[in-house]
Amino acid sequence: MVDRVLPNVPIRQWVLSLPYELRRLAAFDARVLTAVGRIFVEAIFAEQRAQLGMNSTEHGAVTHIQRFGGSLNLNCHYHVLVLDGAYIRDPDGLLLFRPCPPPSHEAIERAARRVHFLALRWLRRHHYLDERRAEERSNESEELSALDGCAQLALRTGSFVALNDANVEQSAKDDDEALGEKREKRFTATVSGFNVHAAVRVAADNDEARERLVRYCTRPTLSLERLSLLPDGRVAYRVKYPRRGTTHLVMTPVEFLARATALLPPPRFPLVRYHGVLAPHSKLRSAIVPKPRTAVAACSEHTHGVETPALPKTSRPTEEKGVLDKPLAKPSVPAPATPAVSSASSTTSMTATGATASTSASGSIASRSTGSALSVPASLGPAIEVYPNAITVSHWNRLLNGELLATSPRVAWATLLKRTYSVDAMICPRCGGRLRLMAVINDRATAHKIIDHLGIGAHPKPMPRARGPDYE
Repeated sequence: MVDRVLPNVPIRQWVLSLPYELRRLAAFDARVLTAVGRIFVEAIFAEQRAQLGMNSTEHGAVTHIQRFGGSLNLNCHYHVLVLDGAYIRDPDGLLLFRPCPPPSHEAIERAARRVHFLALRWLRRHHYLDERRAEERSNESEELSALDGCAQLALRTGSFVALNDANVEQSAKDDDEALGEKREKRFTATVSGFNVHAAVRVAADNDEARERLVRYCTRPTLSLERLSLLPDGRVAYRVKYPRRGTTHLVMTPVEFLARATALLPPPRFPLVRYHGVLAPHSKLRSAIVPKPRTAVAACSEHTHGVETPALPKTSRPTEEKGVLDKPLAKPSVPAPATPAVSSASSTTSMTATGATASTSASGSIASRSTGSALSVPASLGPAIEVYPNAITVSHWNRLLNGELLATSPRVAWATLLKRTYSVDAMICPRCGGRLRLMAVINDRATAHKIIDHLGIGAHPKPMPRARGPDYE
């Protein structure tokens, strides 16, 4: 996602949380999940066009769908990584990127109202809403299937207790009504249960923060580090946000399995979706997505060095606490001989008058004065030229000159270990030399001979048969 999809431009995360009544429907109905996500992305693009004061703009976003909350509850919500700006064409036909100013609280509230109105209209049109009066509805309880029962259980908050280091219970229960309402923040708006949050922003050229943000959006459902087994056989899960002194969600083993079952996505439920210029069929996608520096080496004669002004103190990106504050493990590499000549965050700080430049030696983006032909407000600052769109020098050096570059969604496990934890699994622990794959042995007899020669047990003892706990 960071190496081959997201371009080197500012990115803002927009999060949409659904009302409680809509979470179960969106979690198990692909049509509802797709429609609400499309409505949310279109609302964001509409606000960006209003901020830029232009209609003929191209936008891009990547949606990550999470089905879980911080306490193993079923909470289907959207994390949308939006390119914080729009692509336009200048009179000369060059592709430019116009950054957007930070959204105001009124803009976020308008987006939430738009999502609320269009989502309800879509649900009503497709007969998902029961608009009968209360006296016309049946009072009989709904017959739930096994999966619906698991989902109903996962929608509940559950029993929260406070556990010390010895896993000793100290307090009691909590419920949905006792949680209270969260205080509104500057970049947050709520309309009839549709909550929109847009406070997290990553500046251009900040590849590490962009990668941490993507990891946060694509994190797994549960963390084994927060999972523990109590002495009485119950399962305890440490919640992300402690409430009123409680620290863990306590469940029976059956309840834990029911919650885990409801959090698994059904078949043909894609959790990553692409929009706008990042969509597979977009005509501009090939010119926007980053490419390895070797792929644009032929365009190097078009690049010219540009003197980079100092970064202003106000250009520091707004990053969510606990999401982007942890540094990534970096492979130890020597410092580059020549630093990157220009960056997107530095070019955006240049004034609109007299800021004219071609593509810099970093191969990413450079500022360009667009004049008055585009009819854009002068307060938005200069546009950014997109040509050629290569990975920046700093990011390329962090990837060991392309050695750790992700060329496809499926990356070799040794490459992932080296990039994520800075552990080179291909180094021999005895001599320090490089290991290499010589052959794949599929013949059982040959594999037994090799294992016996290395002194490794070829026939391990059988594992004991699984047996559940004795419950009354």
